[in-house]
Amino acid sequence: MGDPPLLHLVNRSRRLKVRFRVARVNAYEREVLADAPIFYERVDGLYPGSALPNSTVEALSVDKLLSEMVMIVQGNTISVRDLIDYVANVAGGVHFGDPKRDKRAIMVALDGQWKLGGIDVSLRCLVAVGQIVTEALDRLVLRVEADISR
Repeated sequence: MGDPPLLHLVNRSRRLKVRFRVARVNAYEREVLADAPIFYERVDGLYPGSALPNSTVEALSVDKLLSEMVMIVQGNTISVRDLIDYVANVAGGVHFGDPKRDKRAIMVALDGQWKLGGIDVSLRCLVAVGQIVTEALDRLVLRVEADISR
């Protein structure tokens, strides 16, 4: 995220069109979301490689990816940006901090109550985001490696 984002700095001279492939909310998920659940998380449903069969996949810009919904908690939509912000600045990804904003506090409570396979829900959702980002940056990494070896 940064200013400017590292992706933009690395890609400035290479000008590759980097797109992030995301599975879209499907008919089943729309039915569930129509009931306004107290808690809903997409976890593996965000990453096309582990999404439900017949999920539609869309290639998103970095800004669209960051605004993509990963979960809903008590009526609050948590985006990829919110997730990264929480993990980096509260849960210890960069440093431990106090949850100063509402969404951060909600996620602290969520991680204290819910685990998926023994892992905090926030970290489990971050796995899918990591898979999406890794695949999207493969071409850029190869280009950087080629540039370095010249």
